[in-house]
Amino acid sequence: TYGDNVNAGNGAGTVTVENTGTTTVTVSAVYTPETAYAEITGTLGDAKTLAAAEKGTFTLTLSGKPNKALNGEKIGTVTVTIE
Repeated sequence: TYGDNVNAGNGAGTVTVENTGTTTVTVSAVYTPETAYAEITGTLGDAKTLAAAEKGTFTLTLSGKPNKALNGEKIGTVTVTIE
């Protein structure tokens, strides 16, 4: 399961992943900017190994300045991979 709390006001947010299974998993997260906002980059930290019932949180940190005014457009995507 996952939950998100992204606060665009300060350029950072979090994605929390909880392993509700019975085996250990490795979780990673990456940020990919939309083509129109390639000047905005994002990092989420290193992959995490989560045992059963364990949670891990990734903090999204954005940097860069948009080349046009933002009017609620999607600027990027966070992809979470569970292995």
